[in-house]
Amino acid sequence: LLFKSGEFKKTDANFNFGFENAPYWVFLPVSIQGDESKSIWKEILLEFNYPHPDNIEIFRAVGNNPPEHFVTLGDREKFSDRLILDSVFVIPDTLKVNENYRYWIRVETTSSMMLLISIWDKNNYIEEKNHRLLAFGIYYGILMVMVLYNIFIGFSIKDRSYLYYVGYIASFTLFQACLFGHAYQYLWPNLPGFNDFILPSSVLLSLFFALSFSRLFLQTGNHSQFFNRLLWFFTICSISAFFISIFSGYRVSILMSIVVGIGATLSIFSASINSIMSGFRGAKLFFIAWVTLLFAAIIMGLTGAGILPSNLFTRHVAQVGSAMEVILLSLALAGRINRMKAEKRAMEKQSKLELEAKNRELKQALKLLTKNNSLKDEFLAT
Repeated sequence: LLFKSGEFKKTDANFNFGFENAPYWVFLPVSIQGDESKSIWKEILLEFNYPHPDNIEIFRAVGNNPPEHFVTLGDREKFSDRLILDSVFVIPDTLKVNENYRYWIRVETTSSMMLLISIWDKNNYIEEKNHRLLAFGIYYGILMVMVLYNIFIGFSIKDRSYLYYVGYIASFTLFQACLFGHAYQYLWPNLPGFNDFILPSSVLLSLFFALSFSRLFLQTGNHSQFFNRLLWFFTICSISAFFISIFSGYRVSILMSIVVGIGATLSIFSASINSIMSGFRGAKLFFIAWVTLLFAAIIMGLTGAGILPSNLFTRHVAQVGSAMEVILLSLALAGRINRMKAEKRAMEKQSKLELEAKNRELKQALKLLTKNNSLKDEFLAT
């Protein structure tokens, strides 16, 4: 009845309905027009550029024939069961030129209801995939360089804030790898259940490290007890939600991460403004870094909730924002080290000046004592 009813609304191929419990059906008619004397068949790839739908069932009809089950896929299946081993879902098909094809696609998921459909010529897709891999390689490379650099600096100066910062970058990198399907592809391809757990958990871990780092870097305990308690509150919330996510389902975990994430990000943002107003040096660069990430996080959250459309900008704004943020925070940490060194040199110089002054006073006192002793000896001699 569904195939005959035709009750489908025309929409953009990149549709996004946020978190929906009900399954969605998508109807996709395809026809390739061309000169049959050159080639009668065309190899295509049907791409679903969102790696988290739980279940996708595709039915296909050729010409006026009735539809038949074509393929079933989803992130609940082992990675090795995919038709093409890609971080997203890619289905190969061979179409006859000037023939009408119809696809019925049923999508059901506990994650965000996004279905980013593209139809590619096989050769064009390979070229596009190479460009994507290059972009992701640069992105992950930047983050890993920042991890190694800050580990080295942290061990050199023995500063605990670097430990939290490295933990933040590492957990955020893991989150991005999970979000775009690369972690499932390369790290745990045979553990679909673990893949469902680790996405929201990596968000909560990154929030825990970000809050801990912010509290130490901004030194809120020294100049604002209110913001210090606020950051502590969300730190406890994030780590508590992380342990809850171990036992709760994906939907509950991801909603917890969104709620805690919004509160934590706004808290860090507000604490950095307060630090600037308090005259804390280094807070301005920290503030700029978090404004960049806050903008990206808001766009990303609104996209996941279905409020903003899913497109190239909204899907990748978190990568650009996070790369800029980790670079800016590393610069802020470097500035903090330089200030600490300058303060240490100033203290050493002040101590040296004070010591020299004490030595001069001591020499004067010794001279005076020697003179007094000489006068005393002369007086006793007479």
